[in-house]
Amino acid sequence: MNVEIDMGSVLGKIEAMKKWAVFAATSQALADLNQYTPMETGALMGSAVAHSVLADGHIEWVTPYAHYLHEGIVYGPNYPITVDGAVVGFFSPPRKRPTGRRLKISKFVHAKATSKWTMVGKRNHVEAWRRIAERAMGGHV
Repeated sequence: MNVEIDMGSVLGKIEAMKKWAVFAATSQALADLNQYTPMETGALMGSAVAHSVLADGHIEWVTPYAHYLHEGIVYGPNYPITVDGAVVGFFSPPRKRPTGRRLKISKFVHAKATSKWTMVGKRNHVEAWRRIAERAMGGHV
């Protein structure tokens, strides 16, 4: 007896479920991580929304200062720019080094804002993301 089974349609459904699981879990991860993302103007969070590829499981914060905020350390040197004796900004050369001074992360907008927000968010939410992916796969993870 010879039995032929067309696995193409089954594999296609599995692949579609996998893509949905990645998208669903990554979407929730972005929402959860943004609770811990420092916010002043919203540009940092907006960069993650604009530059992340949720269907690929990719989240990225793309601003010139994202790395510094995430590390929580002041990088320099930073030279003051003055006008009539008042500091109006800072100039920083392209190559920067950590100064050893900690950044002060404001919690005014986000009460949970912190440096290393990706690690804190993952520690607090990774099991929920796993459950979301599992549900998206029909409970078969």
